Amino acid sequence: MPNRIDIFPWNDNFSTGIDVIDEQHQQLLFLINKLAVHTASDGDMKTLRTVIQELSDYAKYHFRAEEEIMIACFGDDPSVAKHLESHHEFEEKIDAFELEVKEKTFEQVMHEALAFLVNWLVLHILDTDTWMTKVVLYVREGIPFDDAKLKADEEMSGPAKALVETILAMYDDLTAKSLHLMQEIIERKKVEKQLQLAGKVIESTLESIFITDVEGVILDVNPSFCSIAECDEDSVTGQNIRSVHPALSGDSSIWKDVEANGCWVGETSYRKKSGETIAEWLSLSAIKNDKGNIANYVGVFSNVSQLMERQKDLHHIANHDALTGLPNRMMLNDRLAQEIKKNERLKDKVLLVVFIDLDGFKAVNDTFGHDAGDEVLIQAAKRFTQSVRASDTVVRLGGDEFVILLPDLNHREDAILTLERLMKELAEPVMFNGNELKVTLSIGVAACPGNASDVDELLLLADKAMYSAKQSGKNKFHFYEA
Repeated sequence: MPNRIDIFPWNDNFSTGIDVIDEQHQQLLFLINKLAVHTASDGDMKTLRTVIQELSDYAKYHFRAEEEIMIACFGDDPSVAKHLESHHEFEEKIDAFELEVKEKTFEQVMHEALAFLVNWLVLHILDTDTWMTKVVLYVREGIPFDDAKLKADEEMSGPAKALVETILAMYDDLTAKSLHLMQEIIERKKVEKQLQLAGKVIESTLESIFITDVEGVILDVNPSFCSIAECDEDSVTGQNIRSVHPALSGDSSIWKDVEANGCWVGETSYRKKSGETIAEWLSLSAIKNDKGNIANYVGVFSNVSQLMERQKDLHHIANHDALTGLPNRMMLNDRLAQEIKKNERLKDKVLLVVFIDLDGFKAVNDTFGHDAGDEVLIQAAKRFTQSVRASDTVVRLGGDEFVILLPDLNHREDAILTLERLMKELAEPVMFNGNELKVTLSIGVAACPGNASDVDELLLLADKAMYSAKQSGKNKFHFYEA
């Protein structure tokens, strides 16, 4: 059995946040990759039946565990039946593959099985399971069930669906190409035949491919490699790949892994002469001779820059408010935790958490409509940002609530001018379709150290101080006093 090469590697995109589910998903990936190895290494029907049965048994075990978690949270909600039906369809398809091994060739069944398993599991994890676990986690946080479903629906729409489609397309391509490359390498016993076959393959592929000797000296590259590396074949042949491609330079841990395990698969990046950063997916394999010694290395680079850019966009969307562009609650928790840790180191500085509610916002919405309300929120975000330091953080929590973090102050009273400036800025009406939209601010402030040194407690105390300001007449600010 050759060293296992994952055609379906696990990455953080597949994490649901529920450990037991993630562990079982990783085991399913392991079994699919095990199936791929048998496909590429002259497997037989007996082995195929064994692996498929093992996959079927574990999938059923996983489904039971997943369904217990789901039913405990969802009860008799209609989405449960839909989720259970997807599990049933998977089991029927696996059973069908077990029957097909009697009617089709080994290669036909294996390729069909792998294509189905990869596509189904990507959708299963990134779509249905991710939605389900989001709901479960939100309910565990205390969010009402129906609200949790709506929140999960919102997060799984738009960019999330685009991510699923992008990853599906990438895995379709990588699965086929990785499986093909595995077969080419394993089926050839002599290095000379491997190089002859590789020479034919690399001329026509869009991926960047290179072949080196045991020292890393380049023996052959394909046109795509030359195009991306901005060089010609004659100039790189004879050079060491470590000096040609930045991702493989020096004593990279990549080489150590290849020497120890026979292969390395993962993401790399480098900057072109033009300054553009290129993200690539690298599969680097060691080729051994008849004596079991490494004789050559074969590397395949697949450009995934577009996928990485999409991931960056999705990360921004996940951490920022869609209307105002401000950081959202998720980023607030992270920023506030960082500021608390920094404050602990500085010791003599004060961190203030400023909780803001817009007085009169509901009246604007009810009188002039939600478009007018949105304009007030947008202008409030701009005025808040312009009124604070570059080192401060302005966050929209949702609705008409905002939070501002004011770190590195000598005394809490140092923020008074800033708070007065915020109130003055929002006292100026917002113009919308010829109408003057007026709101004021109720502001609550909590200090670290002094009031609390915990993210949730600081936000809670600042919120309480804000309500004190609102109850005492609005258009005021209150510091929390124990």
